[in-house]
Amino acid sequence: MDVTASLDATAPRDAAPAPVRPSMPSIPILAAWIATWGLVGLFVGATIAFSLDGVDLEPVLRLSVPFAIAVGLTALLSARVVFPWLRRFPLFIRLGLQVLTLMSGAVFGSLAVFAISPLFALARPAAMVWIVAVNAFIAVVTGLGLYTYESLRRQVEASYAALRRREALDREVAIAREVQR
Repeated sequence: MDVTASLDATAPRDAAPAPVRPSMPSIPILAAWIATWGLVGLFVGATIAFSLDGVDLEPVLRLSVPFAIAVGLTALLSARVVFPWLRRFPLFIRLGLQVLTLMSGAVFGSLAVFAISPLFALARPAAMVWIVAVNAFIAVVTGLGLYTYESLRRQVEASYAALRRREALDREVAIAREVQR
């Protein structure tokens, strides 16, 4: 009896991939993510302040940084915690739900940030609309990109694990052949 044929016959060929478990990022990664999005907020705020006439830089930066942090956390937590639960839906429904999740998270975060300076928000609605719109767009792009990265990373890990299992089976077959001789 050929050992290779018996091992190949019992090995699962099209085993379903293990379900993806949502995972929270570690504290250092979360801190670096928040710091990076703080810098993004500075850049977006400065861009908005310089492109709109009559808007002071300091209040826009004071609001844009928390906006960007809220958007960054929305993208990160959506990609790591929420989106894995949406894998069972068809592509177009999943994509629509992902965009809706990211945009609603960005808008909710923006509404929460309005509490920091409600008078500025009410006095300069055009600047606030631009801040929310730009940050929502950035949240969608970043969240979908981050989810794509996480999906590809999980696929590489699964392929590597399958390769390691196959190598272990090949070693066992080699040992079995050596014993049969």
